[in-house]
Amino acid sequence: MTNAAKIEANDRREEQFAAAEWKCCVCGGWLREGVPQLAHRVLNSKHNRATIDEAVLHSTLNTIPVCSLDCNGLLILHGPEADALLARIERVISGEESVDLRAYYSELREQFYRKRFTVYR
Repeated sequence: MTNAAKIEANDRREEQFAAAEWKCCVCGGWLREGVPQLAHRVLNSKHNRATIDEAVLHSTLNTIPVCSLDCNGLLILHGPEADALLARIERVISGEESVDLRAYYSELREQFYRKRFTVYR
C-alpha cells in the first residue's frame, strides 16, 4: 500500500468513526475508550476476497465502527442477510440508492439495542 493509499484509508476510517458519532454501532460505547476498529459484516475472508468485488467488500456499509472484538463478532452476517447487504451495497455503488451513513450507523445501534433488551417469553 502506498503512502497516499494509507492516508486515504485513514481519512475514510476517521470519517466513518465521525459518522458513527464516535460510538460503537453495537453497544453504543465510546470508540475512544476501546480499541476502535472497522468490522466487516460480510467477512473479509479468503473466499469472499476471491468472489466479492473489493469495493463492495470494503464499502462503508460493510465496514462498521465497533469498540472491541466482542462487538465485532456480533456484526457478522451470513446467508440471505449477507446477500441482501451485498445487493444494497451494489445499488449504492451504482448510484441507484443513496445512504446517509450517520443514519445507517444509528439504525444499526438501535437494532442491537432492541436485540439486547428483547424479552423472550
